[in-house]
Amino acid sequence: MRHTLTVLACVLVVLACEVVEARRLQMHKFAVKTIKSEDGDIFDCVDVYKQPSLETLSSKNHTIPIFRSHPPTSNHDSTKELQVQQRWQRSISCPQGTIPIRRSHAKDYGKSLPTSQLQRNGNVERALAYASYDGPFHGAGGRIQGWQPEVQPNEYSMSYVTVMTASNPAAPSFGELDTTDFVRAGWMVNPNFFRDNLSRLFVQWSNDNGETTGCFNLDCDGFVQTSSKIPLGASLYPISVYNNTEEQYSMQVDIYLDASLSKWCVSVQEEELGYWPIDKLFPQFINAPFVTWGGEVLNTWPGGQHTTTQMGNGHFAEEGRGVAAMNFNLSILRAYDNGPSAYLPSLFQDRPACYDTEYFVVDHEYFFTFGGPGGPTCS
Repeated sequence: MRHTLTVLACVLVVLACEVVEARRLQMHKFAVKTIKSEDGDIFDCVDVYKQPSLETLSSKNHTIPIFRSHPPTSNHDSTKELQVQQRWQRSISCPQGTIPIRRSHAKDYGKSLPTSQLQRNGNVERALAYASYDGPFHGAGGRIQGWQPEVQPNEYSMSYVTVMTASNPAAPSFGELDTTDFVRAGWMVNPNFFRDNLSRLFVQWSNDNGETTGCFNLDCDGFVQTSSKIPLGASLYPISVYNNTEEQYSMQVDIYLDASLSKWCVSVQEEELGYWPIDKLFPQFINAPFVTWGGEVLNTWPGGQHTTTQMGNGHFAEEGRGVAAMNFNLSILRAYDNGPSAYLPSLFQDRPACYDTEYFVVDHEYFFTFGGPGGPTCS
């Protein structure tokens, strides 16, 4: 049986490689303009209706809606903060009616596999703030500082906002939840996925916790991008500087249900990025009992020891505001509210000796620090 499973896994990898290569060639063929960013990335400006999520027969008559100008989960004056940007934004943006798609490589075969298949050689470890009481929720938002943690090969480090459901919502603790549906947006360093160690913008989804469905960015049917200004997979710039409060950079990330209850939408820096159609992906995912903010790493136990992959900026939460990595301006949108509300979250850590989190309240604003260095002695 083991040999059968091995052969099947190899077939899946080959098929995934062929799908990625076919899509790469197809997107290049559809490009109306090509842009090279300062860090060497190449982006093709592709007609919005020719993107991967609209390739399927069921999507051929899909009409992309016009979004609201201000995300309902954002209650913050972003002009007061130093902004994370993308190097791509320093070049010319794509024409209206097109979206930027980052060129990938055929060898990136793992990109279109469900995320759990990429995690089977390791453990996911999180340090999170989460909302579970006073729901259900129709959205969440927050400002995420931009950092570039050190990440080992075949691992990743993320910071994100997630909206999710669970098959056992009454579990005794957050760590015992069995996640089912989730949508997520933020940044990650993922050498296996992006072929470098830069911090890059990503979105992610699944309706079975990554067992058989879902992917990052535009690498499978699912996420529909609408923005011509913000490319998924673009590197963030500038990156925050450790222990320097004058050079802390952040970006506003919001995920919310649209007014028609038909789409989970994403905004970055209050620019509509795109959406996941509920009828196609999440028939039962209209009310979310949980939202999370924070960090996550994949630990593959290299050499039989806990990884040295960093979370956040590699420093523990106790180092505090302006030093440790931080998420702030946390807000939620309850199903019965017309606007966003500030929220004092609960905290969760899978392995607090390796990565931890703390929260603070300053002038009625909630924020939390998180992260850690990992390492062979922390476990």
